[in-house]
Amino acid sequence: MYTHTAIIAKALKIPAVLGMHNITHHVSAGDTVILDSIKGKLIVNPDEKTIELFRDKAKAYHDENKV
Repeated sequence: MYTHTAIIAKALKIPAVLGMHNITHHVSAGDTVILDSIKGKLIVNPDEKTIELFRDKAKAYHDENKV
């Protein structure tokens, strides 16, 4: 099932990380999260420097891929 989801997400340029078992044990309502689909990880409650870094990465990705 994961493979089909990954293929569709990639084709539609939707960031996705699959197979994150027990994620609800690590993330609570109100937490800030960053989805790093390039490295396949989720960053929970990042600091401001990390948030800014990923904002820049997201902008570069959108500019590059005209999303």
